Amino acid sequence: DFLLRQGDLSGALAAYRAGLVIRERLGAGDPGDAQAQRDLSVSHDRVGDVLLRQGDLSGALAAYRAGLVIRERLAAGDPGDAQAQRDLSVSHNKVGDVLRRRGDLSGALAAYRADLVIAERLAAGDPGDAEAALDLVVSHSKMVKMTGDGGHAAAMAAILDRLEQQGVQDPRVGEFRAWLAGAMGAGTTP
Repeated sequence: DFLLRQGDLSGALAAYRAGLVIRERLGAGDPGDAQAQRDLSVSHDRVGDVLLRQGDLSGALAAYRAGLVIRERLAAGDPGDAQAQRDLSVSHNKVGDVLRRRGDLSGALAAYRADLVIAERLAAGDPGDAEAALDLVVSHSKMVKMTGDGGHAAAMAAILDRLEQQGVQDPRVGEFRAWLAGAMGAGTTP
């Protein structure tokens, strides 16, 4: 993480890959250990994040999909585990981002829709959870980017209104509000 923050992408990638090897060994040693499996999925994401920053879309997609497979299994194994469900939502989002950059818009849209379904369920399960609400805002923003659908924009605005009424002091609320105003005010999707 330190190397990544310092801009040393090669060093960060080497460190993340070394950690991935260890986590693969630990995960193989006890496939039923949900924490070890989650850690392994996080390692795949970290490798994917660096590859994406390096412009290796194919490598990033492969890493994100490897993490997605693990997260699908964990989420299916414990549907009531909000963290496992959120992790799965994030994986769909990351896969969608790469597919969008690669020009696979139908694949990206399918991934974003899968993310949205999970984010909606998590936010509905705990209406007072600001983090779940912000995750849902992110999911709707991806749909606005892909489709320009005013329904998703309206849903974003309603969630942001509710967060402001609840007194949530998170800078992302204002950032999303400004983004939404710019995206819809321009009459085009960002």
